[in-house]
Amino acid sequence: MAGGSLGLKSPNDMYIAMLKSATVEDAMVQHFGLMQEYKQKYLSDTRKAFERHATIDGNGKDRLDSYLY
Repeated sequence: MAGGSLGLKSPNDMYIAMLKSATVEDAMVQHFGLMQEYKQKYLSDTRKAFERHATIDGNGKDRLDSYLY
């Protein structure tokens, strides 16, 4: 329904889109103290560093995999 109007093909796509959203990324940055971990001054820079270290993939056995490097 709502996912179809957003161009999402499955519920899995919706979960991936939510996990990649700035709102969820910002919450993870705050929760895990990633600004200090990545030594960043700005939230936007920390989010970019986080995106370089994390991968979310919908092609795994269970259709949703995430990896942190």
